[in-house]
Amino acid sequence: MLHLNHLSKSFRTRSGRLDVLRDISLSMEDGEFVMLYGASGSGKSTLLNILGLLDTPSSGEYLLDGKNVGTMSARERTALRGEKIGFIFQSYNLIPTMTAFENVELVLGYRGVPKAERRQRTEEALASVGLLERMHHRPSSLSGGEQQRAAIA
Repeated sequence: MLHLNHLSKSFRTRSGRLDVLRDISLSMEDGEFVMLYGASGSGKSTLLNILGLLDTPSSGEYLLDGKNVGTMSARERTALRGEKIGFIFQSYNLIPTMTAFENVELVLGYRGVPKAERRQRTEEALASVGLLERMHHRPSSLSGGEQQRAAIA
């Protein structure tokens, strides 16, 4: 569950203060899909960086699963991001020399999943996005949609 209460973000520029987000309030429930759209420069990326715990608001409150992330240290936010947040980048960011299986397994290793568990969890993740049959293929031999699904896995 995610709640934003009167969230704002501004940046200092050479010409003064730039208000990018102003008084944003919203709630999202677990499993809910939300689309964010707007004109270039409207603050979409800034909001996503805050939601993804990569940046902090200038004012307001951000609650993630009931925890006020604004009061957390950078280390605590990093740990929470590793546990609760996932990113799918436009370019997918798969390692080109590794197979789909290896790309997914690598992330589990970073998350501290024991090696004995990684194979099963990797296969389950790839199966859930329909890529089990393509798990030994490198990104260059996967279609754009398959690369995106590998990144989701």
